[in-house]
Amino acid sequence: MAGFFDGEGTVGIYQVKNTREVRLQFANTHLATLEAIKSFMGCGFIMVNNRTVKATPRKICYTLSVRRKADIVKVGEAMLPHLLIKADLMRIALEEARVIRWPYNCRGKLEKLGVDEIRRMSVSLSPSKIGLALAIAPSTVVAFMDRHKIPRLDGRTGRLSLLGTNPDGQLPV
Repeated sequence: MAGFFDGEGTVGIYQVKNTREVRLQFANTHLATLEAIKSFMGCGFIMVNNRTVKATPRKICYTLSVRRKADIVKVGEAMLPHLLIKADLMRIALEEARVIRWPYNCRGKLEKLGVDEIRRMSVSLSPSKIGLALAIAPSTVVAFMDRHKIPRLDGRTGRLSLLGTNPDGQLPV
């Protein structure tokens, strides 16, 4: 895995609004390889690189991205002794990951705002927009809303729905 990352991987430290974010990314045109690495690591997500989709004669390129702090530290520390080309970059990324304020999984911020405030926001904002407003990952907002049974606004349809509701918005009997 470290050898693959040395050749096909990227260590990135990005400025996102008022904070920095560390990412480890593997890019390749062979989806099964990235799925095997993801399964082995037990973390990350795979997405299609849109630039290759638009360039028709090229093969589609996939990117396996690791963004959660705990996952970056776990994967980075496991690969570090075996990296040849990107060892110095990985050391910098691991130091950065340990000291920056992480924008993901900020449940404390949601708890501090309270269920009533999030419920009020959810009437007019989708979980993505709430996450953007609070600098929190949308998945964290969704998990909070589901845990507290707060209806979610679907950004595409403009309808409120609870987890497990049917298309009419009614809870199953």
